[in-house]
Amino acid sequence: MKINNLVLAVSVALLSTAASAEVITTLANLPNVKPSLQQPATMIVLTDPGKEGLFVPAGSTGAVDNAVTIKDGNGTVYKRLVTGPINAGWWLNTAASNNYDAINKAIAFAPNGGEIYIPPGRYQFLQPILLLDNKSLTIRSKGTLVFPNTDGIIVRGRQTLELEKIESARAYEERPNYASYTNSGVVLEDATHSDVFVNVVSGFANGIHLTATGQQGQTYKNQVLGTQYNRVTFNSLYHNKVGIFLNTGKVSNAPDLVDGAEPWVNENTITGGAIRGETGLLTVKGANQLDRFNGNKFYNLGFESVNVAFDLQSARNNLIIAPRFEGDPKPMNFDASSRGNVMITSEVYREGLLTNPGSENIIIGSIMKSGGILAAPIEASSGITSSNPVSTLRPILKNVEVK
Repeated sequence: MKINNLVLAVSVALLSTAASAEVITTLANLPNVKPSLQQPATMIVLTDPGKEGLFVPAGSTGAVDNAVTIKDGNGTVYKRLVTGPINAGWWLNTAASNNYDAINKAIAFAPNGGEIYIPPGRYQFLQPILLLDNKSLTIRSKGTLVFPNTDGIIVRGRQTLELEKIESARAYEERPNYASYTNSGVVLEDATHSDVFVNVVSGFANGIHLTATGQQGQTYKNQVLGTQYNRVTFNSLYHNKVGIFLNTGKVSNAPDLVDGAEPWVNENTITGGAIRGETGLLTVKGANQLDRFNGNKFYNLGFESVNVAFDLQSARNNLIIAPRFEGDPKPMNFDASSRGNVMITSEVYREGLLTNPGSENIIIGSIMKSGGILAAPIEASSGITSSNPVSTLRPILKNVEVK
C-alpha cells in the first residue's frame, strides 16, 4: 500500500493523538497511538515497507509479534487482516544470521492450501526449511535462500514451489574441490504430485535430490512411502558435485520418520537446465530398496559442463530426452542392473558409452564417433551372458549405411 508521505505525516500527527476510527502509522510510532477509550480505533494501517497491512482489534490481551499482531499505546491488540498470500517478509530479516524460526512462523500461520510469498533479499538459514506432508502449500520466493551448513528446502507430501535461488554460501571457485561439498539444495522426500521450479541451485553436494523412506510404523498407519509423480524444473544447477541425485533413505528430521523397507523413486519428471559440476545425473540404490528406479523422465539436461554426463545404477525403463553434450564424448554409464532405458538425442558420441553401456538400453539419434563421423542412427546394448560379461553397443536399425 503506497501512501503519499505528506498525507501520512499529517495523518499520523493528527490521528495518533485524537479520537478516530482509523489510524495510519508505523511500527515505531505505535506506542504513541492512543485512540480515545470511548472511541477505540476500528482499524490500524501499517505503512512500514514489507510489513504494510490492515489490522483490526483483537482484544486488550495477548502476545504480539509485530507481524500478524500489534499493540497500540493503550495496550489494545490488533490482528492483521489477511485476504491473500502471506508475506514471509513480515517475519524474515535479511540481517539475521538464522531465519529458521521466522520462516516456520510463516509456515505455521498459513492455512492448508495457502500461499507464502518471500520478497527479494538474501535470507540465511542454519536449518533446512521442512515442508511436512500434513499441509499443502504454495511458496513463491523472489529472494536468495542461503544454507551454509545444511540441506535447503525439504519437500514432503504435495507442495508447489517457485524459487529464485538456493545456495550454500560457498565462495566462488573456478575449480571446486567437490570432495568437501555436502548436503542438497532441494530435496523431495516421500513427495507425491509436487510441482517444483527453481531457477538456480549452487554450491551443494547435490543440486536436486529425490529420495524416499519406505515402510513406516503406526504413526504413518504402516504406509510404504515413496517419491513419485512429481514435476521438477530448473534453469541452472551451478557448481554442485551432482546435479540430480536419486536414491532412497531418510534425509529430514520429520517426526517419527524411519528408514523403512521397500522405498521407491519412480515416475518423476525432471526438466532442465544447464548443469555444471562433477556428475550431471546419478542414481544409487539405497540399502532397503528393492525396486529399481523406473519410469522417470529427464528432459533437456545440459551435460556440456560436467565431467560425467550420467551414472545410472539400478535404473530401468527411464527416458533421457534431448540431452545436450556440445560435441563432447562425456562418459555415460549404465551399470549391469540398468536395463531398458531409452535416450533420444540429436547428437551423442559413442566413446562416452563404451566404458559401461549396461544391458538392453537403447539410444535413438545421431550416434557419432570421434571426428563427427556417424556411427549409427540407433544403437542398443546387448544382453549380458556368461560368455559375454561386458555389454557392447550394436546398431539395430537396418538398411541404413553405417560408417
